[in-house]
Amino acid sequence: MLNQLGFERVIDTPLEYARETVDPQFGTELRQFVSIYHKSKYSPLQLAEEESRFVADFRKQFKEKVFGRYSYWEVLKNFTNFIRTLRFLLAR
Repeated sequence: MLNQLGFERVIDTPLEYARETVDPQFGTELRQFVSIYHKSKYSPLQLAEEESRFVADFRKQFKEKVFGRYSYWEVLKNFTNFIRTLRFLLAR
């Protein structure tokens, strides 16, 4: 979603990208989400109840904050940008 809006993560780690690019621009809590994701992926410990709630609610609030900055037509224009789609697919 962020790639289609023109926010690419080139050499930053996911945590750096969240902290330095996304959170300041949109006022989201992506940094906290990335930290919880890393904990759930790499740690044998279970997530705390508040972390599980945060993850469950994160997607909705993230989309609202990001898409709230753009009009419907701006989103449509960005999501139909073929060059960004190719760049995303070929970078993998």
